[in-house]
Order: sequence, then C-alpha cells, then structure tokens
Amino acid sequence: MSTFSSWVNSHLYILYTLTFSFYIFTVFLPNEIIRYFIGVMAIILVIISFKGASKLFKILCIIFSFTGLLFLMNAGLSIVLLPLYMSSNMSLLALLTVLPLMTSVVHAGRFDRRLNELMKGKVDNLGNLYVRSSITTYLLTGFINIWP
Repeated sequence: MSTFSSWVNSHLYILYTLTFSFYIFTVFLPNEIIRYFIGVMAIILVIISFKGASKLFKILCIIFSFTGLLFLMNAGLSIVLLPLYMSSNMSLLALLTVLPLMTSVVHAGRFDRRLNELMKGKVDNLGNLYVRSSITTYLLTGFINIWP
C-alpha cells in the first residue's frame, strides 16, 4: 500500500493536470457528465492532498467541508450532487494554479520594480499614495478574468 501511496504522491501533478484539462474542456463544451467527473476528481485530490497540507490548511479544510456538508443537508439536497458543487469552484482553483506562472512573468519583466517606482515617485503624503495604489490595483485587476 505504501508503494501505491508513494507513486500517487510522486505523480500528483498528473491528476491535477487531468482535472484542469477536463475543466478547460467543459468551459468551451459544457457537459454535465464531465462536470460530475471533475467534481469526483476534485474530492479525490482534496483527500490525497490533505495528508501533505499544513495544520492551518487542514483545519480550514475540515471547517469548510463540514460547513458545506451542513448547508447541503440543510438545503435538502442529496449527497450524490456534491461532485457537481465541487466542480463549480474549479475556475478559482485554475486561477490559483496559474498565479505562480504569472508571478514569474512579473519578476522576469521587472514589472514589480516598475510598479514600485511608479507608486513611490512624487508622493508627498499617504493620501496621494492611497489614490495611486488604488488606481494601480484597479487597473491590474482588469487583467485577471475569473470564468463564471
């Protein structure tokens, strides 16, 4: 059993890639069966990843999972529908997966230093810095697109 567990842990990236690939497919060609399969894969990945998570993420996972199950039962929905609700969060998970790649592009292009120079240049007080940082944040959020 430990051999299978170590194999799964060393090839976890394949499961994540398959899950996100299926999700991208359903964005362009919606299919309820594939969405259900994505939800099942997401539940499996949560269970597998739970072991390697830090204590904080384990606590948060337990709290959110327990709360979600309570809401599911309170709404009178069947537990069989749980994978469909797990797949609705895949757009956020896909964004979180791509964030490290976006960070590497920012560092490679030295955009972080340019933004820092832009924010600090000719700032007399904190009010000017607040306005400038708010405008910069507003403009940068236009580049982040989360699919519904």
